[in-house]
Amino acid sequence: MLEIGAAPVTVIVAYDPKFHERLWKLFPHNPEASSWFTDNPSLAATTAFRNGTMQGAYLILAARAATLLTRAPPAGKAQCTGQTGAARSQSARGPPSFF
Repeated sequence: MLEIGAAPVTVIVAYDPKFHERLWKLFPHNPEASSWFTDNPSLAATTAFRNGTMQGAYLILAARAATLLTRAPPAGKAQCTGQTGAARSQSARGPPSFF
């Protein structure tokens, strides 16, 4: 919990296993699409998990592109990456967790 409190930004990524109940709004060009998942709960759960995981991965990529998430370089490689000692010590916590 101390790491979360010290972080400048904390994001919780989740998915809704009943996303298909609002699919008419998210997928307006095919209002019958919700029936694909209403009749097949296993497909709905698998799709929700896969899409939630992909969205979380894209969020991490966007954060890394915006340099919000950094990773400590291997020992002795700071000159190659252009990181200063301050940036290296700030990123020494390692990569974020993603489940």
